[in-house]
Amino acid sequence: MRVLYISYDGMTDPLGQSQVIPYLSKLSKHNIEFHILSAEKTENFSKNKERISEILDNTGIEWHYIKYNKKPPVLSTIKDIRKLNKKATYLHKKYSFDLCHCRSYISAFAGLKLKNKFSLPFLFDMRGFYADERVDGNLWNLKNPVFNQVYKFFKRKDDFFE
Repeated sequence: MRVLYISYDGMTDPLGQSQVIPYLSKLSKHNIEFHILSAEKTENFSKNKERISEILDNTGIEWHYIKYNKKPPVLSTIKDIRKLNKKATYLHKKYSFDLCHCRSYISAFAGLKLKNKFSLPFLFDMRGFYADERVDGNLWNLKNPVFNQVYKFFKRKDDFFE
């Protein structure tokens, strides 16, 4: 089985190193070929790229990535979604995946595109409610009309991705 695992968290980020890589490393021992597509933050990537590449090479996991954009808010995320879509489509055409596993909401847009365009089975892995986490973490102020609309958009997606 060949799986594309899409994560908006970078593998050079603490979460990628503590959760994603160990999880996929164990699963890859069961005759599953994993390809990771992640969004990498410049600072973490420059510090950790070589070490993470070596770890993933030793497990047989193929690592593909895009550069994560932070600014301007909302527009940078839309740009990242487009880049994930384009890269995921390219990778599927090249490797012909059997399944697309998406960790959280932003990566799920790319997974849904693969599902709709290529009938690729899609697994949505949600660890928390994205929009609520952004508000609770004071990243989105709902008094701001832009963030309020983005919040409502993602709340409507809760059921859509299931």
